Amino acid sequence: MFDCGRIGVKEALAPMFMENPDSTGSNAAIVAVEQARDLLLAALGGVSFGLLGDEESLTMLLALESVGRVVDGARVLSTTDVLRRSEYFDASAAKNAAAQAAAVQTAAVQTASVQTVAAEVAGAESGRTESGSTESVIPEGATPSAAALAAPTLARRLGCRSGVDLVCTLARLSRAEVRQRAALGEKAGERMLLGRPLTPTYPVLGEALQGGAVGVEQARVIVKVLDGLRSSVLIEDLDRVERSLVASGSGAITPETEGLPGAGIAFAPELLRQQGIQW
Repeated sequence: MFDCGRIGVKEALAPMFMENPDSTGSNAAIVAVEQARDLLLAALGGVSFGLLGDEESLTMLLALESVGRVVDGARVLSTTDVLRRSEYFDASAAKNAAAQAAAVQTAAVQTASVQTVAAEVAGAESGRTESGSTESVIPEGATPSAAALAAPTLARRLGCRSGVDLVCTLARLSRAEVRQRAALGEKAGERMLLGRPLTPTYPVLGEALQGGAVGVEQARVIVKVLDGLRSSVLIEDLDRVERSLVASGSGAITPETEGLPGAGIAFAPELLRQQGIQW
């Protein structure tokens, strides 16, 4: 394990990569993200923003925001995924712990059997037999299930007390930022049940966030509005509100926004908040 606050990402994850050397290199998405970062650095490395013309400056802003929304959405979903993984016990570690506990239990049972036989032989030689006098020497809690529960989580394996500490250390974020990402990711991100993906709580918003159609701040406003309405409206109405807010945030014209004032214009968070109040 490593000290959660004193080591870099590569050093921290090196043991995991040594166990699975091809786990990241063969992932096309990770390779593409790393290549995109290099391309972006090369494109922006020599740019002097102050020397851009007015039109170029505005175009640059729009281009960077478009890329930033995609990256920010992915950061929210990735953070939520790591936090989720940090809540569950590591499967391989649990399996190894259970196997070790089973071996200990088997050895203890064998030892108890030998002691019982020895006691019976000694009793027979002395002309008396005592039954039930031999206590079991099986260690308390040395069962496969108990050992499995003692297996470390992903965060514990890397020396961190929690998933929040792990993400804060690796991503260099504040705890407040990690919690904000987690709160949004829980509603807009893909959920998991027994290793199987489930539809997000707000699937239309989730698709827009991952696709960069809306930004993180816009998404938080939309979630707050939907959460406030969730207990008082029908599912069909909540779905209509979700589609309307996402369309307003992205500037798309949909059946929910067609004909409304500002249709086709992407609303900033403040305007989305005002629209939400009307619901």
